[in-house]
Amino acid sequence: MDTIKYTIASATQPKSQKLFRLRGTVQDYEWGKFGSTSLAADLAQEGVGSDFKLDKNHPYAELWMSTHENGPASTFTTPSRQLGDMVNSEPEHYLGQTVLQRFPGSKQVPFVFKILSAGKALPLQAHPDKKLGEELHKRDPKQFNDTNHKPEIAVAIGPPVSDSFGGPPETAFLGFAGFQPLESIQRTLRSVPELQAAIGDELAVKEFLESPSQDTLKSIYYALLTRGKEAYEETKEHVSALFKGTGASPPSEVSTLVRLAKRVDEQYPGDVGVFAVPFFMNLFRLKKGEAIYVGADEVHAWFEGDIIECMAASDNVINSAFVPPEQRDVETFNDMLTYVSRDPSHWVLPTTPLERSVHGRTTEISPPLAEFEVLHSVLEPGKPDAILAARGPTIGIVASGSRVHFEVEHEKLDLPRGGIVFLAPGCDVKVSYVGDGETGGEVWWATTHDLE
Repeated sequence: MDTIKYTIASATQPKSQKLFRLRGTVQDYEWGKFGSTSLAADLAQEGVGSDFKLDKNHPYAELWMSTHENGPASTFTTPSRQLGDMVNSEPEHYLGQTVLQRFPGSKQVPFVFKILSAGKALPLQAHPDKKLGEELHKRDPKQFNDTNHKPEIAVAIGPPVSDSFGGPPETAFLGFAGFQPLESIQRTLRSVPELQAAIGDELAVKEFLESPSQDTLKSIYYALLTRGKEAYEETKEHVSALFKGTGASPPSEVSTLVRLAKRVDEQYPGDVGVFAVPFFMNLFRLKKGEAIYVGADEVHAWFEGDIIECMAASDNVINSAFVPPEQRDVETFNDMLTYVSRDPSHWVLPTTPLERSVHGRTTEISPPLAEFEVLHSVLEPGKPDAILAARGPTIGIVASGSRVHFEVEHEKLDLPRGGIVFLAPGCDVKVSYVGDGETGGEVWWATTHDLE
């Protein structure tokens, strides 16, 4: 999949600024949304620059704001000056002592901050922990070009999705993450004989139904994934009847899963993920501002919607469905998964007031790790906020509102919707809405998590 990179020329960026505008990188994967329906592309018109030409017939998936080599940010006025080079030249100024001490040997922003727009299901995937990340990099440094782990969070920020599949009408994001509680999978497996047939291993199915556990779940899931397209082909007549509603009527909660499977089958006909995702994994229906956390080695597949996505500084991924066969690694995928099976609430992250917010207009979503947290400032005309200094670097994007003003000491910056800002560590920042109208604006930020 190609990465679009755009360049413009201008004056040299002064060194050691504490506040300056960034230029992001667009990733155009085929699962993205088309044209301006993609929030990533819509914001990229200012987040990348005037030479970004939005094509209504092209899918746009992500807008990256990071120092990672697969999507490096640069200064907006001088695209040849990458943020990563600046960090390497003055790591203490751009990262801060706390980050340098927490992550010795690393001279990069410790997170990747994204806007992600999903028009259809992303690959069924998991991201490695640090030990596996090192092993994968050693095995294939071209494919796995870093050694880091990749826990991540997803925060819904877009308009309502086309079909919430039984969720509230204001549902803004659909995504699958983690395995359903064992008793739910057991109930589904008993209700959907087509699923048992797709798994193909009668003994493994029998053992799971009699004694559901992480081990027996791992056995049936591995059996299903290794059969791949064969699992679908051998049961397609029964599956067709299931989707048409001409087979046995399943319980109502299973009927929703069948509808989901039908939608997935329309996107990826004949893929084993038609079974492996909706019938086994938790479906999250997030309203705007709601978030989930997915740790390393945990299964997930985003489905539809626009989100903030933030993760540790890595791009390592293992796929097992919704990609061509040569891009699947079922053995590694099966070995790495935690097979944590819980109620969806296990993955939900709360939004809480940010203590560093002087006027109480900024909240935080904090995962249980040091690399990052996500902040959200809601600004009304005449009601600014001041955010006290973070110990590490901060990157923000204006998600709504015609113009937002940023101020650090004597440095000032006005940004339109889609504008991206970098804030050096140790700096208090004043932020206010200065645009037209009375609706105000929003800024989403990523920064390091000040864990004690």
